[in-house]
Amino acid sequence: MPKPKELNPAHLPGKSSEQFFKAVRSIGLPREFVCPTADLFDLLEVRKSRREFQAMGIQDISTLLWFTQRQTATIPGATDRVKSPIPTAWALASVRTVILGPSEEAWVYSTVEHRAEVLSASIDTCEGIRRSANEFFDIGEGLLLLFLAHRPFITRYYESPDSLVLREAGVLLGTLGLVAEALEFSFCPLGTLAEDWLIRLLGCGEQLIIPAGAAVVGRR
Repeated sequence: MPKPKELNPAHLPGKSSEQFFKAVRSIGLPREFVCPTADLFDLLEVRKSRREFQAMGIQDISTLLWFTQRQTATIPGATDRVKSPIPTAWALASVRTVILGPSEEAWVYSTVEHRAEVLSASIDTCEGIRRSANEFFDIGEGLLLLFLAHRPFITRYYESPDSLVLREAGVLLGTLGLVAEALEFSFCPLGTLAEDWLIRLLGCGEQLIIPAGAAVVGRR
């Protein structure tokens, strides 16, 4: 069971200084959006998992990530505690997202700078993971979203944090589903924690990550 540690977050080093994966370059994401006007209760009535995925542009994925995962502000006096669109444990926003598209390129979303950190994973690795995802259902040209937390970071604040990370990822999945519906995207979770896929993409051992699930998103 997760248990908070008796630590002062203001005196701990920030996670922004930690790079537990190898990035070859960064891509800035658009910051101008046309906001949907859909009513929340209407979305709850019509939302469903959809399994026909067309290609998404950089503006599409930027909009989806901006309204679900970006860091909106920092909490004064605390190095790692931040405000974000979803509730997170101890305001740490520990769940990160890896995005793998049909172009055989994978990247990690930077919530602070709203940019893509392109991974050094090979084309063969990316193709192999997408083939594995197709064993669940046809992901077409959709984007594969993989969720994880950096274990050394979250264990500074909690003992046995794995189930806590999974609950935070569940909140994120639900929010992604509603925002995707508002944007008229197809969205469907996958029944896997995606541990093997994440290790292959990030090039790090299981001692560094807590795998937290996967989903597919695309245009209808």
